[in-house]
Amino acid sequence: MKKRRIGLIGKLLILIVFLGILTCFIDYNRVLSNEEPLFAIKTFDKNKKIQKYRGFFYIVERKISVSEAETMKESKNITFKVLIFELSLKARQVEEKKNLKVSYKPDDECTTSKLVYATEEIKVYTYCLDDIKFNIDNKDLSYKDFFKSNDLTEVLPFYGMDNDKTTEIYIDNEKEYSKEGFRLYKCNNSNDKKSLYFTDMKTDKQLDFCTLKDDDFSFTFKIEDNNEPDVCQVEEGKNPLPVEVFYEDEENTYTFECNKSNNIKLINYNKELSIKDALKTNQVTITDLKNKGLKFNTVKKEIPKEE
Repeated sequence: MKKRRIGLIGKLLILIVFLGILTCFIDYNRVLSNEEPLFAIKTFDKNKKIQKYRGFFYIVERKISVSEAETMKESKNITFKVLIFELSLKARQVEEKKNLKVSYKPDDECTTSKLVYATEEIKVYTYCLDDIKFNIDNKDLSYKDFFKSNDLTEVLPFYGMDNDKTTEIYIDNEKEYSKEGFRLYKCNNSNDKKSLYFTDMKTDKQLDFCTLKDDDFSFTFKIEDNNEPDVCQVEEGKNPLPVEVFYEDEENTYTFECNKSNNIKLINYNKELSIKDALKTNQVTITDLKNKGLKFNTVKKEIPKEE
């Protein structure tokens, strides 16, 4: 009985060693082909940005550039260790990265997003950006030439995106990754799989941006009221101040108790707007102003009676 048990254990060990050698051989060749190991458990250290793949007798480690969802081809310093031995990965076919620089100017008149490039495969929009220029290996390209000659999803995610090359961007589902410069958004859902959206770092997208397939970014702002606290008060015995109508729609008229809209500004990082201009250009709605805490009166319009 004891000999039979030893024999079973021996066969089991031989099987484990055989599987270890086989899976190690397969995964080693996968790494050489810039593919993730198949027979290994994957873990990620966010602090050190190290991703590990643990197999039977081997460990693969790679340094993450930006996101753990990036491909093996884009990763730095990959090592393949079998027990205490490190296997050579010099045979890996890795394309040399292009030297990409991007510059742009803020667009102070950004009321809507701009479609700057479109094919059947992809659409590229900008918001609050102007005069975007790409330089690859010291060669200037217009954004149209750049988009036309490059696979955006391969080139853009992993390179420095500002003049000093400090920005790293990676597309990961509906999220965006960036350090500085500008943001790149992509919605990987059924509503909008083919569009890329570039905007300034300080511009926030609407919460329903990807869900509702809305091409515009919201105008984020704070309200600055420079009116005196008693601007609408009058002395006893004097005529009351006239009501100010600052906006109206088909159903309502929106008023202040006196003329005060000129001293109320909507301010964000790169511009200042009056309430009337912001409403006129559809950058905000009455509901936006109300949600921000602006106090005003809503007067229901009288519907003319039919004779």
